[in-house]
Amino acid sequence: MNEINPVDSDDPERRENWLLHCIVNGDQEALEQLYNLYYPRLSRFLLRILGASGQQSLPGLINEVMFVVWNKATTFNQTSKVSSWIFGIALRLAKKHQSTQFNYDSRHQQLVSDETTVTEPWEAHLENTDLLNKAIQNLSQEHRAVIELTYFNGLHYSEIATIMRCPENTVKTRMYHARQRLEVLIRDLESSTRSG
Repeated sequence: MNEINPVDSDDPERRENWLLHCIVNGDQEALEQLYNLYYPRLSRFLLRILGASGQQSLPGLINEVMFVVWNKATTFNQTSKVSSWIFGIALRLAKKHQSTQFNYDSRHQQLVSDETTVTEPWEAHLENTDLLNKAIQNLSQEHRAVIELTYFNGLHYSEIATIMRCPENTVKTRMYHARQRLEVLIRDLESSTRSG
C-alpha cells in the first residue's frame, strides 16, 4: 500500500475501513488484503446460503463479490460497517446465482405453523455441527441468511436489516421462524438418525 497504515491496532472494523479507503484510491494490495480477510467468512456464508450445490461456484462468487467491492468502493457511505456492506453484496449475488441455477420455490413453502411446540432449544445442538448444518440447509434462503449472519458472523439485527434491505422487525420475524423451523428439523433429523 502506498501510505503507512495508521491502523495497526487489533480493531478489525478500523482496519477494514482503512483498507476500503485505500481501495477507493486504487490500491490493489489493499484489495488483496481485504480479499484474504474475507475469503473464509464469505465461503462459510455463501455455502450456508447456497448449500452444498454452491460448492463449485464458490470461488467465482467470492471473486464477483470482491470485483463489486473494487468497482463500488466509492459508493460505500459509512453508515454501516464494511462487513455489513460486503455481506450485503454477497447475499444479493447469491440470490442472483440461485435464481439462475435453481427452482427454489419449494424451499419457500416450508413454513412453521404457530402451533409448533418444541421441548428443546436448537442452540443446544451447536456442538453437533453435522446435524446443525443439515438442518440449516433445509431452511429457506432468508432464514439461512439470518441464522448465518447472527450466529456465525456475530452481526446485530440492525446490520442484518441493512444487508438484507428490509426492516429490522422483518429480520426479527425471520429469526423467530428460523429458530422454530430449526428446532423441528433437528428433532426430525435426530429421530431419523436414531431409527436409521
